[in-house]
Order: sequence, then C-alpha cells, then structure tokens
Amino acid sequence: SSGINAEYGVYLALLTGMTVIRVPADFEEDARVCLASLVVVGRERCVCNVVHVGGTIRTCQKKLYSYSLNRLHRQMLDTPDGRERDQIRGVLERTLEEVKQLSY
Repeated sequence: SSGINAEYGVYLALLTGMTVIRVPADFEEDARVCLASLVVVGRERCVCNVVHVGGTIRTCQKKLYSYSLNRLHRQMLDTPDGRERDQIRGVLERTLEEVKQLSY
C-alpha cells in the first residue's frame, strides 16, 4: 500500500498516487523546477504539484495524508455515480488506516 525508499528519501502513498521527495534544503528550488518541468514518466503523461515544503519526512507525510484525505473527500462528494463513490470511499478508508499508523 505504501513504501519508503530511505536511500533516495522518497515516500510513496500508492492509494492516492502522492509522493514525498526528500531533497537537501540547498536543492529545494532546483527540485521544484524539475518537478514543474516533468510532463512524462515512461510513456505516461503526468503533472507534479508541490503542496508542501517541510522540515522532516514525518511532517511531510502528515501533510500528504491530510491533503490526500481532503482531496478524496471532495472527489467522493462530487461523484454522482454510486459505484465510483463506493470505490473512492474504500480508498479513503484505507488511507485513514495508514494515517492511524503514523501515530500523530
């Protein structure tokens, strides 16, 4: 469901597709520019939005989950299809389980 790659400082929340990327403070602006310029990964188009810059991986994880939960909740409320809404609800519930494991 999620994974951490300590060597590169990458935390990936597979359920939501959101990622925390750890870079040294001196390279923060370079990382922002690179992410904003990224439009294709492999053969898939992508969009990278920076939603938070923080001091620790744990702080960023918490922000990632907060942002993801809010986004999923809005998406669920805006979806008229009952089956799709149930799928989003399932992702939301699994994401909430991951949040509980963070031990705020």
